[in-house]
Amino acid sequence: MLIVNQKCHIVNTSQKQMIFNETHRRLLSHPEKWKLVSSIFPPDHRPVSDNTHEEWLKTNSDSHRTKEILFVLKGHTVSSLNRLIFPATVGTIFLYDSYERHDRVYPREIDNIVHLWLYFVPCRIIARLLPVNKGRIEYDRRVLILENAELYNTFIQEWGDLRNSPLDTNLRRMKLKSLLSLLFLNLIELDLVSEKAECDGKKHHAKIIRMVLQHISDTSGSGVTIDGLAKIAGYSKFHFQRFFKKHTGQKVHDCINVARLTRTEEMLRGGCLHKEISEKLGFSCPSAFSNWYRQRKNEKYPK
Repeated sequence: MLIVNQKCHIVNTSQKQMIFNETHRRLLSHPEKWKLVSSIFPPDHRPVSDNTHEEWLKTNSDSHRTKEILFVLKGHTVSSLNRLIFPATVGTIFLYDSYERHDRVYPREIDNIVHLWLYFVPCRIIARLLPVNKGRIEYDRRVLILENAELYNTFIQEWGDLRNSPLDTNLRRMKLKSLLSLLFLNLIELDLVSEKAECDGKKHHAKIIRMVLQHISDTSGSGVTIDGLAKIAGYSKFHFQRFFKKHTGQKVHDCINVARLTRTEEMLRGGCLHKEISEKLGFSCPSAFSNWYRQRKNEKYPK
């Protein structure tokens, strides 16, 4: 069976493949090889000066509610955290907390790299391997979905607590590496015992759609963007919107609005003020929420 990605690169999926090869597994399971870049403590890499990348970041950076982790498995480039640029060498791990600014896409000159991205959505962790060549992501649909609420909650809680921990920097770094080790070992185990990362077919499509719809529902549309959903699903923005409409009969924005309207009506029935609802749903101010609600409260959306 063959599928074709957005740039017409053909990906063979006639045989199921694991996400991680032996080299990846060795790197993921050896913390002594890691370099951490995080705002929790001084990063293991020093910031570098890169005028070209700084200029590129002016229109290609992003921040959002979803926490993410980037693990460099192959290649040497740079990436950013809160507008500071760091080396992205093999074994480097970038931890992006909610609303921390980072690279949104890849510059065209980026070539022959493999990045592992982890996305933290309520009660599940999505792992996606992204090979990048000449700035183009090869979306081959390989994904692992770790549905482990206990691990998810523990990781998120400890990640947050480390900011105010009484431990010194070295001990906080050790604790974070221990948490990452537990997470990566769970992903490796899932990869080895699962059905080898479904690459195509109705089951895979249904799983992706359920995951996206659940994320929109869990967040009530707060902080949710089409770019972010497309990244989680493993599609370009353009292909994701077509894929979503094909399998749900709805536009992505309509689905997000339904989730927001549902939560709005619940909060209004509970006596909440527009200011409270605005903050809950991530609007910039109460007037922005009021304008949005006035325009959409009587609109009809597909069920």
